[in-house]
Amino acid sequence: KEFMNRKFGKHGIQMWEYANGIDLSEVKMEVVDNQINVFVPKAKVIGEPDVDKSQFNEECFVENKDGLINKNPITLDDSSKAFQEAQDNMKEYSSNDENILNQAQIRAQLILEEMIKNVVPIDESKYSINWELEK
Repeated sequence: KEFMNRKFGKHGIQMWEYANGIDLSEVKMEVVDNQINVFVPKAKVIGEPDVDKSQFNEECFVENKDGLINKNPITLDDSSKAFQEAQDNMKEYSSNDENILNQAQIRAQLILEEMIKNVVPIDESKYSINWELEK
């Protein structure tokens, strides 16, 4: 994590963790002889769903103004509550979807592997990387 912090800064690490669902402080790496052992924790949802809330305003909704006889049953407040409920449902669904989390973990593994190969010029004939993915 210290290397990532020097290379990308605090915000770069946060973006990487958010995009890949892996907390870098939980990634463990050790070199034993010619073996690089890397532990990758299980992915999890980090942060909130990425929806631009500024796009949800009164102008975005087709609504009928109250008429003389009929009152519009849906208000902007109702729409805001529905939006928040949808956000909460997306986060809960993603947090419980093993397929999404497994894909995120594999993607993080591939990125970490490329970083290891590019940052630490290793001779693949002398070193091998052993991956342990938390289940």
